[in-house]
Amino acid sequence: MYNEFYDRYEIIRELSCSRHSKVYLVRHRILDVYRVAKIFSGNQYEADRLLKEAHLIKNLKHPHIPVIYDIEQNIGEDNSSICIIEEYIDGKSLRQYVNDETGAGGNLSVHEICRIGVELCCILEYLHGFNGNGILHMDIKPDNIMLDINGKVKLIDFDNAVAGNAGVSVDSGSPLYAAPEQYSGEYAVTQSDVYSVGMVILFMVSHGHIKTDKGHNLAGIPMRYSRLYHVIEKSIHHQWGLRYSSVTLLKNELQGIMRRSGGTIEKHSYIVQVAGDKAGIGTTHTVMCMAHFFKKNGISCVVVDRSGNRRVLPPFLKNGLMEDGSYIYKGIRIIPDYNGAISVSVQKTDIILVDSGHSMRKLENDKDIMDIAVENYAYIEVCVTGKHICEENKRLRRLKEDRVYMLNLVSATQFYELTDMLKGKKCYREPCIYDWCEDNPIFDETMNDFLQDNLSELWEDCRPDRLKECIGRLYEKISSIRYFKGVKKKKSR
Repeated sequence: MYNEFYDRYEIIRELSCSRHSKVYLVRHRILDVYRVAKIFSGNQYEADRLLKEAHLIKNLKHPHIPVIYDIEQNIGEDNSSICIIEEYIDGKSLRQYVNDETGAGGNLSVHEICRIGVELCCILEYLHGFNGNGILHMDIKPDNIMLDINGKVKLIDFDNAVAGNAGVSVDSGSPLYAAPEQYSGEYAVTQSDVYSVGMVILFMVSHGHIKTDKGHNLAGIPMRYSRLYHVIEKSIHHQWGLRYSSVTLLKNELQGIMRRSGGTIEKHSYIVQVAGDKAGIGTTHTVMCMAHFFKKNGISCVVVDRSGNRRVLPPFLKNGLMEDGSYIYKGIRIIPDYNGAISVSVQKTDIILVDSGHSMRKLENDKDIMDIAVENYAYIEVCVTGKHICEENKRLRRLKEDRVYMLNLVSATQFYELTDMLKGKKCYREPCIYDWCEDNPIFDETMNDFLQDNLSELWEDCRPDRLKECIGRLYEKISSIRYFKGVKKKKSR
């Protein structure tokens, strides 16, 4: 095996070295491509960690996470080493990048720091939502963040990664960047990765010189980064429950700072998967109401049917098949569920609304959906439910923190009672709408809140019209008040 491995790969140079492992840049002799070879030897614990890393991320498919190509076992002179072959990223680590940019008295702009932070959050959004359970990285630090030759952020080294639903305690991590709960043996949580992202941002604003005091005092940071103080402080709070509850919220904050600093933001797609918690709750109706709202506000949107409901397809067929494989139904572009029989080639779009019927299903391997999304996409789960959600304790226990809840078929009074019971969850009220293609001012208010909370990038784009609408309504109210006052005065005379 020793000779077979070295017959396939030529070692170019050593990239890093530790007590039980070495990382090499290698070249595949036949394919003439560069790859990374991680070779572990002499320690069963380290070998087990390597295999765990490989099995955990083998199904990940994201442009900013390295691909694993192969695992070689029983290599080396003593046939006891294990080697993992993965994608080579041509670039430099974030630590090298910051040192290069700030070494001669230079500094990173607020926009550049936010850009790196946003791209890192996009990767973590994918990881935390992967396969329904999520994966926590648990070792985010400048050395594990790469910037390729185009400046794009890549996340490497999944040695400490754990499944999000594993409920395991973690007692490892990198000093300075690991969250406090990682040292105390508490359960791994999403906010542990949020803490590490906050420390990475602190690393960038302090030009690589983080103070090691317990409070990470921000007083010594230049004033030009003052807009980032709040983001850093909230991200690295000692109590994980007081940090951002998800990387999506942290990403939204950074994007807002980018806009206020005059920077441009790279276009993202939002995959919004909508599913009801029971049959007949109105999932398809909700999806079409949302699609109508996006359309009238100038936000590009496509509906992808994955409901498994055969009654959904016939109305679309009456309108005829478009060249790209989609249908246009009352102005909404819809992709039926062809079960892979027809290839769809719809243009990239802002929002992909996925009608999942009454079950949240895996979307990572859905080619139609992945082809429509741009390279950096965010994933949002919307659960359509009703007043029955609080009548069954089992349903309450299954509620997820990072899921959005659309409360359908409830009155305003019932909505406020339910939101009080569902504290900490993002809840929105869907009023009674008989025809989804008709305008409804109450639903418009709901969707404006939904946009602002979850799709801030798109909300900013349509906010001028929203402000005009609010000013118009305020003017109408003031005018009506003046009118009634005038009527009263006339009667008193």
